Amino acid sequence: MTEMTTSPNPLERQTSSYDMDIKCHICYELLVMPSSLACGHTFCRLCLAEWYNTSKRLECPDCRSPWQEVPKVNIFIREVLEKYYAEKLKTREETLNTERNNKILEEFEIFGQNLKENRLVGRNVVEQQGRVLQGPQRNLVQLKDFFSGFVVAAAILMLIYVGWYWGYNSDSGMLVYKPAQRWDPEEVGTWLGELGAWSAEYANKATEQLIDGRQLLVMEESDFAQKLNITDSLQMKVLLRSLHELADKGTKLPGTLWEYKSLHPGLAMLLLYGMKDYPRTTILFMYLFEYDNIFIPFVHYTCMDSEESLNMFDNVTSRQLTEFVSWGLFLPYYLIGIFAYDWTSTHYWISRMVILSCMAQTYLECTFIANFVRGGYRNASTVGKSYGKSLLSGVFFIIIWPVVPNFICNMFFYVALYLSPYVSLEKMYHHIKNTNLRN
Repeated sequence: MTEMTTSPNPLERQTSSYDMDIKCHICYELLVMPSSLACGHTFCRLCLAEWYNTSKRLECPDCRSPWQEVPKVNIFIREVLEKYYAEKLKTREETLNTERNNKILEEFEIFGQNLKENRLVGRNVVEQQGRVLQGPQRNLVQLKDFFSGFVVAAAILMLIYVGWYWGYNSDSGMLVYKPAQRWDPEEVGTWLGELGAWSAEYANKATEQLIDGRQLLVMEESDFAQKLNITDSLQMKVLLRSLHELADKGTKLPGTLWEYKSLHPGLAMLLLYGMKDYPRTTILFMYLFEYDNIFIPFVHYTCMDSEESLNMFDNVTSRQLTEFVSWGLFLPYYLIGIFAYDWTSTHYWISRMVILSCMAQTYLECTFIANFVRGGYRNASTVGKSYGKSLLSGVFFIIIWPVVPNFICNMFFYVALYLSPYVSLEKMYHHIKNTNLRN
């Protein structure tokens, strides 16, 4: 007797564990009142309402595609869920059926109706948002707009000041451009003072003794002990090593961010944007193309050896390299924060701004990895394309950088340096707020 075999229904295979096709891309739970946007992504209606209340943006939370009106409930997906996931759907609906959530949905529906009416009569969406939001919520939006305007005004004033500074101050007066033999006593004192906090006393003595650049280059240990009264052997070693490097180079090595930017503007721009957005790729670039000049000193600053070297250009040890690679793979912004912390005495505010930005970027990166593990891997191709486009745009800017006016390059540099901490902290704040709303 022949047994009849029938192929199982594909939908029945999924009844035991539902996949990402019926999950919300915000809460990663079973869709409740599924609402599909024009881009094709579907979310819980409550999640979409909370996203709008938090971001105030008419765009898809997943791909950032704009939408013009509040979407309707996708009847087809809802019927499939009610048919094959009735028990789970009922449990989810009972959990979300609270007075707070119902109020959010009601306000979202009112906003959708008014938005549709305003589109028909050609009114501004912003006016409608102000009419929908009332009471404390409206005051909060107005306060947020005030602070946003304040930040923009401060940025404009800063750009005006920077433009004035560039117009009346030239980088040609920096010590990095002047041969050491031509230094006057004040410039010798400046060079000594940049060796560290311990050298401030010796810098004043060098200025009082009228030691110029020619005398400095021929001075020996006995001369320093006699004229500057240096008794500490370690300080003497550091001073002699620095003097030896100065004699070999003929000019002063960059000791501040501004001196390094003045000597290497293109590389400074690349490192700033690269470390901000793509730290691992930038570290790999340093290893492949700037191993001696940048990579080795960076390792020495961030992963100090037990036997500290007086020369930041000495080869790194295997222990240093192992520690550096471990941090670079898992927490690259930690390395950047450690490097910035070492420069707090030279750049007080900038170092602290960089450290704050690193903290925010680390949080955002950890949340991205968590979302990726929980199901965001389905959008890995989109993330990869975005990453590739950003890298290509950076490479393109590097290629055309020599022909770009210096003012534009400086503007991009200072915007990234001073505004990136604010942008990172704002992203972290919105993510935490959105997470608390979902919980």
